[in-house]
Amino acid sequence: RTVANSFCYLLRLLIFSLTNLVFYLYWDFWLWLYADSPWQPHALCMSAAALWLWMGANFHYTSACWLHPGMVPSSPESPPCPRCSLPKPSNTRHCSTCDMFIHFMDNHCPFTGNCCGADSFVHFYLWLLYTEIGLVYASLVSTGPFFSCVLGFGGFWASSWLGIAADRCETMGGTHPWLFI
Repeated sequence: RTVANSFCYLLRLLIFSLTNLVFYLYWDFWLWLYADSPWQPHALCMSAAALWLWMGANFHYTSACWLHPGMVPSSPESPPCPRCSLPKPSNTRHCSTCDMFIHFMDNHCPFTGNCCGADSFVHFYLWLLYTEIGLVYASLVSTGPFFSCVLGFGGFWASSWLGIAADRCETMGGTHPWLFI
C-alpha cells in the first residue's frame, strides 16, 4: 500500500511537471518564432490563450488530485456491501483502490490517484477539457511552422497567420523535424 501511494504521488508530480515544462517550451520557443517582439498584439493574444489553458489545466488537475471525491457516512439501516460487508449508503460505490464508499463514483483515475466522485468530478472533467483544448491549440500553433520549415511548403502556409518567414526557419536551426515532436 505504501509503494502504491508513493508511486501515485510521483505520478502526480510527473504530470504536473510535464505540463509546466510543455508550457515553458511553448512560451520560450514558439512565441519567439511568431513575433519579433513579445509585445506585438498577436503574440500577446497567443500568450494569453496559452496562459489561460495552462492555469486552467493546472488548477483543475490539482483540485481533482487533492479534493475528496465525496465520502458519505454509512448508516446502520443501509444494506451491506458485497465487498466489505459494511453498511453501504445509497448512491455510492465501493472503490477497491481507496477502500471507501464514494458518493456518485464514476471511476478511480490512476493519473490523479483519486476517485472521480460527487465532489471532484467537475474538476476532473474540466482538467480533461482544458488538456484537450490545449492539445488542439498546440497543434494549430505548430502547424504553420511545421509545413513552412520542415516540409518546405510555401503559398498558404508561408503567407497565412500560421506561417512564418523562411529566415526564421534558418535562424531556429533549419529543418529539424525533432523540434515539432
